[in-house]
Amino acid sequence: MHAFIYQISSTPISEEMTNETLLDPNTNQFQVDHYFDYMHELYEDSDEEQIEEAYQDLQNLFPEGAIEHIGNGTFRKIGNTDTMIINETKDAIINSLQKVDALEFYPVLNEIAEKAANPLGTDNLFVIDDMTSAEKSLMLVDYISRMPIGDIFYVGTIIDYHF
Repeated sequence: MHAFIYQISSTPISEEMTNETLLDPNTNQFQVDHYFDYMHELYEDSDEEQIEEAYQDLQNLFPEGAIEHIGNGTFRKIGNTDTMIINETKDAIINSLQKVDALEFYPVLNEIAEKAANPLGTDNLFVIDDMTSAEKSLMLVDYISRMPIGDIFYVGTIIDYHF
């Protein structure tokens, strides 16, 4: 299976700022048992098409009307869908809690922790601004929910992540 790891910033990401050392196996907990390809190395001949697909995948993680790709790795927050994401996560957690009995408490507790850490339910990971490790979607949801509508964010390095 594979997913993407996105480098995201509130300021434009120049080529010098793309960080291929983000996933140094000595500093990043997600690299230990995984294989990574840098998109620009993996898809040299069709770079634009593959990168556009990765941008579309990022946009599709959010409910329709939340963010839009306006070109060249630049995204804009166009709507408040925070409540929708919160309600979907809350409903998933409530459904998990309804399954709890004495024998299944810890597996359900782990399921709830995963839903809370990954409200978008994606295998994609995110490195935001000056973070030093790739994180699950809670960090991205929090980052975007704090933005006013109309604010822009940028995507730099995109890594094809195999697990």
